[in-house]
Amino acid sequence: MNNRSGSLRQIEKHWFVLAALALIGLVVYGRHLATGVTPSNVIFSLFGLDVYWYGFLIMGGIALGAYVASRLARERSL
Repeated sequence: MNNRSGSLRQIEKHWFVLAALALIGLVVYGRHLATGVTPSNVIFSLFGLDVYWYGFLIMGGIALGAYVASRLARERSL
């Protein structure tokens, strides 16, 4: 991971977020395999509305994609 000047490049922040999400997923899946317990579809309720895991993951992916795209656009001066 060297850039053209020969120094090590810093790891982007979004890779830490992706690694943390993957680790959380592995822990939840490992718990499921060990105990047979399946987590609820609902993460939490907000003002009487249920927030589901898949909606949270989809919105998280959109937010992370927008963040990465804005960083790339700023680097390339677009």
